[in-house]
Amino acid sequence: MKYKLTRKNRKSVKVFFEDGITNVYAPKHTNIDFIENAVEKFNKKYQNAILKYQEININEYIYIFGEIKNLKNYNLKEINYSKIKSIFNNFYKDIIINRINDLSKKVNVTYTDITFRKLKSRWGSLDSKGRLKFNYLIFMLSPELIDYLIIHELCHFIEFNHSKQFWITVSLFLPNYKELRKKLKECNYLIHIYK
Repeated sequence: MKYKLTRKNRKSVKVFFEDGITNVYAPKHTNIDFIENAVEKFNKKYQNAILKYQEININEYIYIFGEIKNLKNYNLKEINYSKIKSIFNNFYKDIIINRINDLSKKVNVTYTDITFRKLKSRWGSLDSKGRLKFNYLIFMLSPELIDYLIIHELCHFIEFNHSKQFWITVSLFLPNYKELRKKLKECNYLIHIYK
């Protein structure tokens, strides 16, 4: 079981996937058996995502709408965040904005602004002024996950929280939201690859 352990002044164990390996932040005196049990549970839960990370060479391939594409299609020999931003802006930004507009009509809400940014740990958010913010990497997700992400944020116009009523609202538009939510979590490794 491979993982990188960092002892810190904290109260709980945090397990996360970054730079191709499982990382652990743990309190200084936490028992190693407890830590390895947490790592085992994490690896089991996110096994598919970890395997996907390991099977793609990010210097040759990139995910576009959930499918692996060769970087040569974009005249690139290697990838970094600024190049991803350029790919997004040049090829996919308008497609995503059009989808946001279509789904905002479906949910019957109106946003004040949309921005796309480098987000360290999330896919999207909505602020109290009605401004939507999405991760540039949104174009790497499959169409069904893009729809889930957008609808999730649009439903915050109706319920500005994650209460039971919020999830009921989401289910009106996406009855299978639990499955999609799980799939999106499994794609969080993309945020850590391209940072």
